[in-house]
Amino acid sequence: MKTKILTAFLAVTAAACCSFGLAACNNGNLSDSGVNDVPGNVEDFDVSGDPDYVGNSDRGKGLLFELNADNTYTVTGQNPETATADITVPETYNDLPVTAIAAQAFTGAEIASVYISASIKSVGANAFSSCGNLVSVLVSPSVEQIGARAFSNCKSLRAVIFSGESALGSIDESVFESCESLVNFTVPDSVVSIGKQAFQGCTSLKSVNIGDGVKDIGERAFYRCTSLGEVNFGSSLKTIGDSSFEECTAIKSIAVPDSVDSFGEKVFYHCKSLEKLTVPFIGAAREFANIPKPEAQADDGEEGEEGGESGGQESGSVEKTHLGYLFGAPTHYDNDQTNGDYVPQTLEYVNVTGGERIAELAFSYCRNIKTIILGDSIQRIEFNAFGECGVENLVLGTGLERIATAIMGNRAVYDPSASDTIPLYIYYKGTAADWGNIVKETNPDNPYENNQAFDSAPRYYYSETEKDSEHWRFVDGMPVVY
Repeated sequence: MKTKILTAFLAVTAAACCSFGLAACNNGNLSDSGVNDVPGNVEDFDVSGDPDYVGNSDRGKGLLFELNADNTYTVTGQNPETATADITVPETYNDLPVTAIAAQAFTGAEIASVYISASIKSVGANAFSSCGNLVSVLVSPSVEQIGARAFSNCKSLRAVIFSGESALGSIDESVFESCESLVNFTVPDSVVSIGKQAFQGCTSLKSVNIGDGVKDIGERAFYRCTSLGEVNFGSSLKTIGDSSFEECTAIKSIAVPDSVDSFGEKVFYHCKSLEKLTVPFIGAAREFANIPKPEAQADDGEEGEEGGESGGQESGSVEKTHLGYLFGAPTHYDNDQTNGDYVPQTLEYVNVTGGERIAELAFSYCRNIKTIILGDSIQRIEFNAFGECGVENLVLGTGLERIATAIMGNRAVYDPSASDTIPLYIYYKGTAADWGNIVKETNPDNPYENNQAFDSAPRYYYSETEKDSEHWRFVDGMPVVY
């Protein structure tokens, strides 16, 4: 039997090279985590002969089992007299299938590795929580549920490998919270949701690959993952919860997919190293970035303080259409990057890939942002959208239909001899003829509502063939004139 289980284990581990939870598996080794041995245990428990433990019968050596009403077994823990550091949960016991690991079965146990074999359907809440010596876990494709806090506070846990085509439906609340040794993690495509605080406090976590099945990321899911530098989102993501990446101070670049419809508050609060941000819209929800403009966006329903011909921007206790919303800025005034209290000082590049409009004051006071790229779906730029913003490179998409008055606020026309003026360059994705069809709103009765800085800026048109000084193309994501 040991030979059979060893062979099966190695086969499953090989499959894990293609679908893994933490750390890349290469020729039987785990890279980027300091783990050089194959995770899990290649020694099986002796499950032949009389059962070690059934119901309330006497305990024997090895694992403890409990017979269920449906003639399956649940693993309930270890016999402390014969406990081992490496655990293999068998597929059968006493010729009946083993289908579950009970809640709190191994809480605080002194184990080093776990192999969950191919009959287990569920792992109970807190099943392995606070196992301080646990280093590696191999999860078979059969596992459909891992309960809340199942591996929380496992300070030494470095390798969590989901082998084959996983059936896991969700990563529940706090499952890996405070697993301070996790380095890389791949969420299986079968997972639909990541629960709140799922990876909170995983301070060594450097990269996360979120599977294509994930639709929701819960609040504080990656809170205080201070080493996290790479996040790859799947294609089905719809919502990102409150503070989900708060205090992820190592992230320099992040790209949110177009599939996302809503953001919670403070999603990227105190991401103080962020340099590049790609988002599908500006604000809390896609509906706020679409036309017609919503009448009420503020939590308290107060009317706007500022406005132009395009109408008033609600500026109640929490505005929801300015960039700073993602960083916890209470109002558009708090977009100010001077101190980096909300929008990080390091942020210089923003790419807005979707939505239909850029709202009033959306980028106001974002003084350090140098490049803003707007997608082709954006039809309208509202009044004062870039007021007090330091943008120098502004890319406009082919879907643009209307530009409101004073989109640059009171920004002065650039004068190379004046140190207090900022250069501005307009890169339009369409042709000169297309530009002529865009409606530019004016208000001759109000000198403050003009677009002089915008209108006087050098303008270039996109082309891959006309390689002259009037045309531009993208080079490494940046607009460059020929």
